[in-house]
Amino acid sequence: MKKCYFSNRIYKHKVPHDVNQELSHSLRLYNRAVRMAYAWQTKHLRTGNKPYEGTLHLAIKKRFQLDNYYTNSAVQQANALRTSQKELQALYVKQVDIVMKSIQKKLKKERSKLTALRNMKQSIVDRKPKLHKRMGYRMHQTASGVVYALHRKNETQVWFSPYLFEHRHLDKEIKRLKARIGQLRHRLLRQEQKKEKLRREIPSVLFGSRSFFRKQYTMCKDQKSYVAWRHAFCYKRNAKMTLSGRKDAKYGNFVFQYDAPSQTLHIRSTTGRALVLPYVYFPYGQDQVQESIARQLSCQNKKKDGKPIGWSIEDHGTYYIIKCIVEEPEHPHLNHAKADGVIGVDVNYNHIAFSNVNGQGQLLSSSCLYFSLAGKRSGQITKILEAEAIRLVDIAVQRNKPIVLEALDTTLSKSAGRYRNRKQNRRMSLFAYKKMQDGIHSRAAKMGIAVFEVNPAFTSQIGKMKYMKQMHISIHQAASYVIGRRGMNLKEQVPKLLRIYTERKDGEHHWKQWSVLTKAFKALRPHVFYHVSGQSYPLFNKEICNYGLTQVERDSLQKYVPKIWLEEREA
Repeated sequence: MKKCYFSNRIYKHKVPHDVNQELSHSLRLYNRAVRMAYAWQTKHLRTGNKPYEGTLHLAIKKRFQLDNYYTNSAVQQANALRTSQKELQALYVKQVDIVMKSIQKKLKKERSKLTALRNMKQSIVDRKPKLHKRMGYRMHQTASGVVYALHRKNETQVWFSPYLFEHRHLDKEIKRLKARIGQLRHRLLRQEQKKEKLRREIPSVLFGSRSFFRKQYTMCKDQKSYVAWRHAFCYKRNAKMTLSGRKDAKYGNFVFQYDAPSQTLHIRSTTGRALVLPYVYFPYGQDQVQESIARQLSCQNKKKDGKPIGWSIEDHGTYYIIKCIVEEPEHPHLNHAKADGVIGVDVNYNHIAFSNVNGQGQLLSSSCLYFSLAGKRSGQITKILEAEAIRLVDIAVQRNKPIVLEALDTTLSKSAGRYRNRKQNRRMSLFAYKKMQDGIHSRAAKMGIAVFEVNPAFTSQIGKMKYMKQMHISIHQAASYVIGRRGMNLKEQVPKLLRIYTERKDGEHHWKQWSVLTKAFKALRPHVFYHVSGQSYPLFNKEICNYGLTQVERDSLQKYVPKIWLEEREA
């Protein structure tokens, strides 16, 4: 496992002036080489003609008069940037696909509304008014005649004649929906064009960040401010240099050599001059860096058993930050054993639910770790999630059990939030699952705890329908219990009470049954299942139907589980 350790701040006023000048020159020359290598690669891919003679390595070496080691690192960084752009392009195409699906879904919904409104208008013209009840329209008989009403969540609109209802409401709504459908079709067309552009074009990169480049149009009011912006932009483009390690080098790197006892870092610049940075130490990894360097120094056959050590230097204006990238061996006593059980974990936007499962798949205990990310900055969110990851891994260390997580990727699901409600979008934006996942993996590796990842399909729905009422726990704790059992390769059979709503065919995976049940009961609020006893099938039907269901829940049950309503009407 590769680890990156940050050094303390090396302030420039404590470093000799000539050393600062040489480091600044090396940073500029190296970054110019990286940009030129990437530009030549891009031009070669776009035109098919090589803008250089021979290999890219030799062309960069000749152009900037660098040695083989600096040239190799520059070309490697350009190649890595090219590969990352290809991966980003594929990710952007997937995101556009998800956005297009959400637009198509919204378009279908708006067209259905338009059809319903046109049918209502035509029925009023024919003097046989027929309103769409699912959209909230009702006709009420009063002493003065028929009243037309539209019932919404927070208001009710009333019209006292069909003429007023038609011209003051239906005509306006039909006109608004037509315009809305036109906007959606245009947006869908733009997304299709964007997708075609992503597939066709070779991506380019703006070194120094595109957002800072665009600031010249807003922050530059005169020539003086433009010169200041240009100076800052050039500084951002040349502020970092990363050199890969070599396993056959004495210190794991031919440019950087770290002397741990004296805490000095020796650097060979692009001109070949030897530079020394004093008082360099790593507050959160000094022992690990020293061990990696000591292993490399004591290695006899470096070409076979040596480990490269990468170094990076960053210029932050008044100080430098040094990063050391080392490859650490796995914990010698990493606990992979599931014989005594596991800790199942379900991560949510404001808490972590975990369940302690024994070797037979039975629930021993379950709890939650709560936190709040609302109104926090990115750095604060990272620190909060790291603290919660430490608490969770400490619990696993106390129980001496591995951790089981869901293999989730929320990157694509966040792209389809344009037509979701605000509350759901806010929760999705706060759901920093990747940060929490990385924090748990990092802490668990340090403490000798294995982390397993399982398929997240139907975990919350299985927990809601099968274990939530039975174990007297929340839906998220029930989901963590299901995750733990799945990590132990245990199957979740459908309870007898619910098998009547689904049929299992020969050779069909048992998740298919849960898929049918999820479609049928997903609209029901979780606490509805707390109010059903589950003693028998008829009693389950009666309790479900008699509970205070919303109109949306009733419509969903009537659509997907008509058997409930047939038996209820017969009773």
